[in-house]
Amino acid sequence: MSSASKMTQNRGGEKSHGCNLCAHSATSAAGLKIHMLVHTGEKPFSCKQCEFSCSTLGYLKKHILIHSGKKPFACKQCNYKCARATNLKSHMLTHSGVKRFICNQCSYTCTLSHHLKRHMLTHSGEKNFSCDQCSYTCTLAHHLREHMVTHSGEKPYSCNQCSYKFTRAAHLQRHMFSHSGKKLFGCD
Repeated sequence: MSSASKMTQNRGGEKSHGCNLCAHSATSAAGLKIHMLVHTGEKPFSCKQCEFSCSTLGYLKKHILIHSGKKPFACKQCNYKCARATNLKSHMLTHSGVKRFICNQCSYTCTLSHHLKRHMLTHSGEKNFSCDQCSYTCTLAHHLREHMVTHSGEKPYSCNQCSYKFTRAAHLQRHMFSHSGKKLFGCD
C-alpha cells in the first residue's frame, strides 16, 4: 500500500482504500491507483485524433464519441443533442431556471459552474487566445475560430433553403427566421 492511501472498512464490512491527499475512497487498490493520477496530473491515455489526454481508458472511450459525430443523448425540452449522458444531465439544469452560481463581482448568475468560470474571464481581462495574422485577442477558443474566417473569407454556415452563407452559426440561426414567417423580436 502506498503512503498516499489508508485502508478502512465501511459499514458493510467491505475494505475501502482511502486517499491521504483528499477525501476520496476506492473499493480496490487498483481504483485508488487510478484516482492518484488526479493528484500527479499524469494522463497516460491519449486521443489519436486530437490533443486530448486523460487519466483513464473509460474517459478516453467517452471522449472518442465526440469524433464519431454520434449524439445518442437528446433533450426532450429542446433540440440539444450530445455524446455523453453527463452532458445531457448538465444541460437539463438550464431548463430548471435555478441559477446556483453567482459572480462575486457583478450580478451575473448561471446554472453551470463552467459558465461562471468563463464569465470570470471578463473581469480579469485575461485573453489567452490570439490571432497569428492580426492583433485580435480573446478569452475563448471558439471566438478565435470564428474570428479566423475574417481572414480566409470562408462562410461555412449555409442556409438549406436559399443560397445565403454565413461566417457564424448565430448569423445563420437569425437568418432562418426569415424563412419561418416568425418575427425575431415580437411586439404586441
